[in-house]
Amino acid sequence: MLWLAAAVLLPLSAVAQDETVRLNKLIEMFLQEDPAFGLLSFDYSLSNARSLASSGLDFVLIDMEHAPFDVERLRAFLLGMTNKRAIMEKGSLQPDVVPFVRIPAAGGADELIAQAKQVLDVGAFGVMFPAIHNREQAEIAVRATRYPQINGVQDYEPPGLRGRNPSNAVWYWGVQDYHSRADVWPLD
Repeated sequence: MLWLAAAVLLPLSAVAQDETVRLNKLIEMFLQEDPAFGLLSFDYSLSNARSLASSGLDFVLIDMEHAPFDVERLRAFLLGMTNKRAIMEKGSLQPDVVPFVRIPAAGGADELIAQAKQVLDVGAFGVMFPAIHNREQAEIAVRATRYPQINGVQDYEPPGLRGRNPSNAVWYWGVQDYHSRADVWPLD
């Protein structure tokens, strides 16, 4: 069984931060071939979110495959992971702990696409798609995390399937240019 995790690319700068700093610190770590440490969490409580935000881990994989698929609880959990003191001290919107979500493996392509859209739209930085068995399923997973091609952008394949209403993610990430920042990494 293969697992596919699609990380969201954040190439541009946030207000009051160095333009070379990505919001998703794992991308920089992977480019530098540094190891990343994290854990799988089934606990959606605010106290767990607060503990994880200051844990020193690089990422948390929030399990919605074996725990309830509850987007409202996920939204509260992500807000609970927001460490305003760390943001202020670093002068950067980059979270210390990057949140990813593992969605349920059950259902067809339409259900997986809908689940990926929902968790990304509330602010998850990436999605793990369990039970990817072939190229077609992998392509659907990647397309589920991408917006449709923006006019004038070259090499925008495969085309995205997400809708264009990321208001929650815009607020959670603290950036106005979410559409231009949120994409799968790496594509080529």
